Amino acid sequence: MNLKEVSNHIEESKNFKEQPLNNAIIYTSYQIDDIPELHDPLIAGSAKYLDQELLTNDTIIAKSKHVKTIWK
Repeated sequence: MNLKEVSNHIEESKNFKEQPLNNAIIYTSYQIDDIPELHDPLIAGSAKYLDQELLTNDTIIAKSKHVKTIWK
């Protein structure tokens, strides 16, 4: 699946919700101290802020004490 197909799938599905990056998510992300990569804490912080599980196969994010992850 290419990026255009992924984008179309997301737009057509009711299972996805776009979430703007806001100050509350940035503040939540700042508290994540066990994910060293620059952008990954923003991804994990978004899931934590929204109290949602994060679908990822990233082993560093999966080991974080701050976010719940799933991989199917």
